[in-house]
Amino acid sequence: MRALLCIILLTGTAFAQQAADLLPEDNQIPGWVKDGEPQTAQTPEELYGLINGAATPYLENGFVECVFQNYTGLVAGEPTFLEAQVFDQGTQENAHAVFVLTATGLETAWDGAGDEARINYMLPFNFTLEFYRNRFFVRLNIGREADSLQALQVIQSFAYAMDEVAVPVELHSFNAVRQGTRCVVSWVTASETDCFGFAVRRSGVCDPSTAAVISSELIRGEGTSAVPRHYRFVDASPPAGPAFYWLEEYSLSGTTRLYGPAPMLDPGQTSSWGRIKASFSF
Repeated sequence: MRALLCIILLTGTAFAQQAADLLPEDNQIPGWVKDGEPQTAQTPEELYGLINGAATPYLENGFVECVFQNYTGLVAGEPTFLEAQVFDQGTQENAHAVFVLTATGLETAWDGAGDEARINYMLPFNFTLEFYRNRFFVRLNIGREADSLQALQVIQSFAYAMDEVAVPVELHSFNAVRQGTRCVVSWVTASETDCFGFAVRRSGVCDPSTAAVISSELIRGEGTSAVPRHYRFVDASPPAGPAFYWLEEYSLSGTTRLYGPAPMLDPGQTSSWGRIKASFSF
């Protein structure tokens, strides 16, 4: 069964995080669940269909895709609606440009999420919270009629959760190749945000819960970088049989994420890799 799981994980192309990956799952914010299917757009025509005349600043600044998802939950015991909008603008510079261009001047800066964030307290029936992180611009709207303080706490909880997964590291490639009695583990990051460093884990089976750290010290990351970075680690004592490698990335904010697995291959073999996502404080 585990061997079959590995085949499934390793099918397809290298992972690149999408806008929908930022959306919280049901009850990730306790009591809040998705209401209906998400709305998505990947072309100018589709974006105009979602937001009509408001599409211009996104299209002029590298628009890649967006996803809108409604949630429902309770505020002060009353059913309340929350909308999450995530825009992938391709680069951090583009996301920042959208953040600037969509400002109304009525917002108040907030330092709880993203590279920059703001909250609009001035709307009569709802709060709006906006932030950008890496290449993503996020807008959250919540009704505030039942209890303004609780509504504010909910929308901030959504922002915390979404900011946490806004691509601290985008992995371009990840490989493990046997070379004689050693195995060379190499990876390339397409971009990094607040990356402190990496640890390499290994297991004889395709199960991350059994993977032990084999790097004696943390492999230093590049902090924040928008250009590819190349890394290499040599496993001097790989097993004679199968081996699977994972990367554990440590962020400056105190969370870790797991990327992989990359199976150990013989020279000349090629394979794509899968990803298993985890996040927790250390």
